[in-house]
Amino acid sequence: MADLVAASTGRECAVMPLGVDHSVFTPAGDPGAEILCVADFYRHKRHDLLLDAWLLLAPPRPRLRLVGNPMWIPSLTLDCGAHKLAAGGVVNRLGARDRSQSMVDAYRRARVFVMPSERESFCMPLLESMACGVPAVARGLSSLRETAGASALYVDKR
Repeated sequence: MADLVAASTGRECAVMPLGVDHSVFTPAGDPGAEILCVADFYRHKRHDLLLDAWLLLAPPRPRLRLVGNPMWIPSLTLDCGAHKLAAGGVVNRLGARDRSQSMVDAYRRARVFVMPSERESFCMPLLESMACGVPAVARGLSSLRETAGASALYVDKR
């Protein structure tokens, strides 16, 4: 398949078994302390639910790290309210997600990975977080259950 793709696109193609490069996405020595969500800021990703749940945590809350394409942050701000994003100065928004060491570092700083999306196909960030040894909490969608199997905790209700 890699040869067919390379021939049709004129670009070199690499095959990664199981979809994740396990030489890059590896567990940290110690568990991290942050809550991590890697998802572009579309409304159906339901960052609003995550922020509501995070605000219910007793202070001092763990850092909530949201990683996604920054061009969608205005819609997140409209949905969630700017006050939630700035609450306590502990919500951190990073730039566009990539495969650089900084992304791996974000997974390694996480104590838990969360995916509150109400619609999802195969979820690479869920797979990457598991490769980094980060426990995951995800919406109980069939696609997310297929991705993580018994390795994640699923939430079926709001």
